[in-house]
Amino acid sequence: MLCLQSLRQIAAALIVGCTVMSCMNAATAGDDELGKAVQSAIAQVGDSTVRIRIIGSAGGDDLAVSSQVTTGVVVSDAGEILTSLFGFSGQPAAIFVEDLDGERVAAEVVATDYLKKLVLLKCDGGRFKPAAFADSLWPDVGAYSVAAGRLYPGPIPSASLGIVSAVARVNGMAIQTDAKISPVNYGGPLVDLQGRVLGVLVPLSPRDTGDDIGAGVEWYDSGIGFAIPAVDALQAVEKLRTGKDLLAGVVGVRLSTKNSLAEKFHVVEVSDNSPAAVAGLKANDLVVAANGIQIDRFGVLESIIKGSYAGDRLMLRIRRGDDEFEAELRLADKVVRPVAGYLGLIISDVATTGDKVIGVNAFVMPDSPASLAGAPESIVVTELNGQTISSVEQLSKLLRETVVGKDSQLVYQLPGAEDNSTKLTVVSAARAVSVLDLPSAIVESIYRTEDSARTNWQRQQKDLPDAAGKIWYFADSNSQDSPCGLAVLLSESQTAPEVLLRKWEPVCRLHNMAIVVVQNKEGTALSREDSALVPQAVAAVGQSYKLDADRIVLVSEKAQVELATELLLNPRLRVFRSAAFNEASPRFTGVPDEILAAKTKSVLLLAGQVQSRQSQALMIQAGRELVDSGASVVQHRIDDAATDAGAIANWAVSLKAR
Repeated sequence: MLCLQSLRQIAAALIVGCTVMSCMNAATAGDDELGKAVQSAIAQVGDSTVRIRIIGSAGGDDLAVSSQVTTGVVVSDAGEILTSLFGFSGQPAAIFVEDLDGERVAAEVVATDYLKKLVLLKCDGGRFKPAAFADSLWPDVGAYSVAAGRLYPGPIPSASLGIVSAVARVNGMAIQTDAKISPVNYGGPLVDLQGRVLGVLVPLSPRDTGDDIGAGVEWYDSGIGFAIPAVDALQAVEKLRTGKDLLAGVVGVRLSTKNSLAEKFHVVEVSDNSPAAVAGLKANDLVVAANGIQIDRFGVLESIIKGSYAGDRLMLRIRRGDDEFEAELRLADKVVRPVAGYLGLIISDVATTGDKVIGVNAFVMPDSPASLAGAPESIVVTELNGQTISSVEQLSKLLRETVVGKDSQLVYQLPGAEDNSTKLTVVSAARAVSVLDLPSAIVESIYRTEDSARTNWQRQQKDLPDAAGKIWYFADSNSQDSPCGLAVLLSESQTAPEVLLRKWEPVCRLHNMAIVVVQNKEGTALSREDSALVPQAVAAVGQSYKLDADRIVLVSEKAQVELATELLLNPRLRVFRSAAFNEASPRFTGVPDEILAAKTKSVLLLAGQVQSRQSQALMIQAGRELVDSGASVVQHRIDDAATDAGAIANWAVSLKAR
């Protein structure tokens, strides 16, 4: 017979078991209700979520036919489709949208919003059903949200459930959701459980600076995605219908910090003829408020500016000394900056007599403005534009401030002749547009590589952090103190090292230039997805060798053009300012002017002896576009594949010249 205590324990266990079962049943019922709500929402927006196929890239330098799929949202029954900038980096050869009947309808780009990364398409015929859009700007944080997209044809789009995790993100422009967003979802709708479009999914990132149309792609499956609110997206549509692109606004100032949390910062430089200059801003001004918002840290001002279009009005309250005043600016789409001047000096080190610094040693490039003005090959610069030179950094800064066409007063001495100074007037010029064929003796005198007895060139290998990949590099292990150049060979991850060394070893020895080859963990050709490996590779070489910052060059062929371009434009990667493209060229179309101006870019376009007329025309056009974007561009024809290494190394010499 069971005792009373045992009966009580059994009864308690039964009660607990019933309670758990009730909770499980309730949870299952809740899941079913949520699932049905998601299915209903997707069904309501399904006819308005369209599949877009982008064919080729008109004007590109690759004749192969390519295509990709993305998603769009129907905004009117007249065949207007709103999608994202993802997939539209070039000029598509053709665009097709699938309508309600599943028919492919030709479409064209009406205009692009480069700030919010939206594109408005107009279809030529077809049947379309506009989506139902939410009326409020921001949804409630914590509310369910569904990301929809169309990779494959079919009656129902793909769906990913999440919540609205934040609002007013990325410079106050975006809804943040933890619903999984793949590149195919970009341009698709973010939907609430009532089937209303909360926003249009776009490639953004909290660190986004407008330089990468694929920003945030690396966060797929991470729970971080963004959408432009429906209210703002529809307002953008009204403007885009005019056929005019919407561009990010620029002020034309350089501020003393880029730290978003910095509480104190000031204007360092105001560009000529910029909105800031027209409004009367000056160096050392403090921005107290913008559009009525108190500026208590740099990030507040940064968000206001980066969230504004060209043509928008910006009201600033400025503090200058003890005075405060209002300044109204009309943001511009770009700031025309003066072309940097070039005298042709390669700076070496300080020149001394005993313990006294008398100037800076410099090599004068052949046929440069300084050489044509009468300066000999090797000089000691003692004065420039009235300032006595006492350090390499000081001379470098003064040379960077020169402008094309401006006179510079140069005072120099010959090495070892301190009592005999010469004064020259040198007119700054633009950099040469061709690669100089420098004699070996000149290169040896610049890099002091004539003493080969001390060199010990070796091929070495390292693993990258977190086993993400590995590198091999060829460098002089005895040259740890002499800064060496570095050619980052992006397109050679699957080429045998012996083949590369046959071509590069003589060049490396003469120019004191190392080479590095990056290999991902899969052992495949590098792509944009491997962009994080490249700065890691340079840092790994830099742990063992002192690198010459002026001669770190990305080297790319066609397959790695996008990777090299992304690295070159990324303002956070200051180490990459120069890139050589072999039988290919980058395109900066659509990149905001502020991004293009953030780095002084140098580009070498290499072409073979045999080129079709189309290839020649495309190369010339690409060169013009790059120059218009502010890049220093050199075009060079090579005799055969073995001579490209020498051309790149000789071009790198000119990168050191100021």
